[in-house]
Amino acid sequence: MKAPTLADLRRADLPPTLPFLVGARALGFGRSGAYSAKRAGRFPVPVIELGPAKWVVPTAAVLAALNLNGERVIEEMSQ
Repeated sequence: MKAPTLADLRRADLPPTLPFLVGARALGFGRSGAYSAKRAGRFPVPVIELGPAKWVVPTAAVLAALNLNGERVIEEMSQ
């Protein structure tokens, strides 16, 4: 799964929630690290469980965690 770019995250038409792994990649987590952080209760944004193995994260929380509305500049993420 390719990490979203900074431009992707700044788009005005983003949905209110993102799939868990999309949000995790945006925050710099790999797949196993994201699941480990979620299990340990250390994932940096709220995780909403919609069903067995179906999780989403609030887009606004991901943007806030990345401080995209502030003055800090982050590099685009790519892999």
